[in-house]
Amino acid sequence: MGGGRGARDGQRHGGKGGGEERGGRALLTQPPGNDPGTLRDHALPTAAALLETLHRTAADRTRDTFGRLRATDPELFARAWLAVALYTDELDRALCAEAWTDDPS
Repeated sequence: MGGGRGARDGQRHGGKGGGEERGGRALLTQPPGNDPGTLRDHALPTAAALLETLHRTAADRTRDTFGRLRATDPELFARAWLAVALYTDELDRALCAEAWTDDPS
């Protein structure tokens, strides 16, 4: 495995990472860049708002009177995901253009 990670990292969590093992128990931690506060700290408030919306729509599971999960609205999640995808694509282009056109002097 590359990146200096141990063989158990990733295998225990299905290859997705985001976990740390202490005392035989896996502790879940958020991957870097998955925190709206960090995005705001780096002057990316739109990215933070889009990420919060994505998290909210992904976790939007209400229950009925009997405690059963109600159906989710897949269109809301799809729209939030698409907004994040479009934003990150445009941000990538803007940052790349800025890096190539920025005058170093």
